[in-house]
Amino acid sequence: MKYEIMILTVFLSVSVLWLITALQFGRIRIKFLKQYPKEAKQYVTPIGYRSPKNVTFLFQTKSVSVLKGYPELWKMRQVAVFLFFTSIVYPVLCMIVLGIIATLVS
Repeated sequence: MKYEIMILTVFLSVSVLWLITALQFGRIRIKFLKQYPKEAKQYVTPIGYRSPKNVTFLFQTKSVSVLKGYPELWKMRQVAVFLFFTSIVYPVLCMIVLGIIATLVS
């Protein structure tokens, strides 16, 4: 029973991490579009439209140089990049730990 709770806790924590990451990406995009619409038109689609371009713009060299000029957006981008890489590494680490625990228990 306690192992099922551990698995559900990992599943829930990964889900929450992914949700927070997606929300952070969305917040940056909306703030960029509202505060700097002329620059934002080159890098992201308008509000209401979905596109992979909206996520990848944070990693493009051209947009990174633009975002560095706006301290608030740059800080938000740094948080989003951290969350992005954490959302990749954290589930893998959880699976490794759960695998080790399953091996030790059996």
